[in-house]
Amino acid sequence: MKQNWWKLLIVVLVAVAVVAAVALKNKGADSKPPVSVAKTETATSSETKPPAPTQTDVVEVEKPKVEASKPEDAGTAKPRTATTKPSTSTPAKPTAKPQPPKPKPQPKQLPKMLELGADKCTPCKMMKPVMAELRKEYAGKLEIEFIDVWKNQSAAEQYGIDTIPTQIFFDASGKEFARHVGFFPKDEIVATFKDHGVAL
Repeated sequence: MKQNWWKLLIVVLVAVAVVAAVALKNKGADSKPPVSVAKTETATSSETKPPAPTQTDVVEVEKPKVEASKPEDAGTAKPRTATTKPSTSTPAKPTAKPQPPKPKPQPKQLPKMLELGADKCTPCKMMKPVMAELRKEYAGKLEIEFIDVWKNQSAAEQYGIDTIPTQIFFDASGKEFARHVGFFPKDEIVATFKDHGVAL
């Protein structure tokens, strides 16, 4: 029992000595000048400072590509300025000035036989079939006209008629060249025109 007590005492003494030694060591560390601490901090900070980035660490941000606006994006796309291309179409020809209307050609004036009579006059009735044959045979070459002076008395005065029927002959210019009173056969009417140079 006495031997165990001495062993325990020795262990306690050794532990006290160890504690004292550790305390002295820590006290000595606290009494060091602050310069060394600063150096230590500097060294520590320099060790923990991240390395400077290299070119391989830099990531370039690509610029967004501008895509052509689609029909459905027409509402949000910026309006484009319209570019006018030079016109390749041929210039319009100046319109021609309206020309005045051409005068209508006057109908060709034909040689003419004018008979002044009456519908109820006997010799005048006899002349009707003769004049009908002349109109048919010489259509486009000879003009045949009849005026009833009993219905149109002013025509009798105009041409100076006092006996009916009276036939008056005109050339193509409208100039009178012959007269005949009474019934006048077809052949003699044609001969009258030819005798005065009117070709039928």
